Amino acid sequence: MISTEKRLSQRLQIALDLIRSSAAVYVVLHHTLRHADIGHFRILFSFGQEAVITFFLLSGFVIHLNERDRLSKIGCYASRRIFRIYPTLVISMLISVS
Repeated sequence: MISTEKRLSQRLQIALDLIRSSAAVYVVLHHTLRHADIGHFRILFSFGQEAVITFFLLSGFVIHLNERDRLSKIGCYASRRIFRIYPTLVISMLISVS
């Protein structure tokens, strides 16, 4: 367990973000190529569920590390998350409905 005094190195933060991004891209490829005729390469893209689990586990860890010093201000955390997530969500929903 990482104490609140310790910080992750910039290199480790970048590595975690890279793994998380790779898992997200893998999930997109899994969904995109699921029904494609790619022969024996199909097995490479058959682990979508594991990639989702990896993405969520790393996301929770990274969010906690980024926000642990500011957890006493839960309202600020919630407002930052809402303003970062909801505009994209609303635009995506509007595009999918039209």
